[in-house]
Amino acid sequence: MKFNWGHGIALLMVSFVAFIATLVYGTFQQRVDLSSEDYYQQEVDYETEKDAIENGLRAGEVNVTVGVAELTVQMPEGDWTEVKYLLMRPDNAEYDVDGTIEALGADNDFIVERPQPLGWWNIEITALNQGKEHRWEFNKYF
Repeated sequence: MKFNWGHGIALLMVSFVAFIATLVYGTFQQRVDLSSEDYYQQEVDYETEKDAIENGLRAGEVNVTVGVAELTVQMPEGDWTEVKYLLMRPDNAEYDVDGTIEALGADNDFIVERPQPLGWWNIEITALNQGKEHRWEFNKYF
């Protein structure tokens, strides 16, 4: 049997269908959760969140150092109260970690147990300084 153009077209079509089937199967295997349970309420409060992010940029940078079993978070200078942190895993909400610290000491840092598993994490830190809300958001791989 000789290979002709009809065989080539049939082979191309079968290859294309197999490729599309592989893509569909792969997309259904990955879990994607909403970034948070109260996503729609957060959209309503967008303006106050935007102001808090601007206050955070003016206050200074937050440094996160990754240790063996912990994360050390160094806040900028200031009298920080009601520090809230949220560590979110983008592909699985089961691993999300959050907490609140009422007031920081003189060194303006706090330690959080490093979450598992390793990978990319979205980090949100919100704190009050002199009655103004400050917010920092960033991604980190650990």
